[in-house]
Amino acid sequence: MNPKNAWSRTLDILAHRAQSEARLKKKLVLLGVAHEEAEEAAIKARRLKLLDDASYARMLAERELRLGRGPLRIRAALLAHGISDPQIREALSALDLDQSEQVLNLAQAALKKKSAKNPGMAGMKAFGYLLRQGYGPAIARKAAQTTIELEGENE
Repeated sequence: MNPKNAWSRTLDILAHRAQSEARLKKKLVLLGVAHEEAEEAAIKARRLKLLDDASYARMLAERELRLGRGPLRIRAALLAHGISDPQIREALSALDLDQSEQVLNLAQAALKKKSAKNPGMAGMKAFGYLLRQGYGPAIARKAAQTTIELEGENE
């Protein structure tokens, strides 16, 4: 494929949605662009400031946080997009990860969806839900226990 066509495809991809460098190169190769041409196109896009993994990582991390995801799940999403470890650490450090109120709200929402007939079972389900959202076991356990206690006081 000629380099001009590779650059044209690069612009098409980047016009549609922001990408990480790794994802851009992978998409170009899947479209039939040679690895070397994909690399050259990514370098050119980076040089022209059309590709910036650090800002892409911050944007993606903020979106995941707004969706209620915890730091473990945010990290996994960034890794899946080909973001490097140093950029992941930088993106996570830029977030406000004081999770106590957000996690408690998520646990309460999960608990309301479950049957309140058995608070222990509902608490376990809230705990499991929080783990799947990427919160650590300690904070998930504390939020589930606090939610069960608050529900007990409201009855």
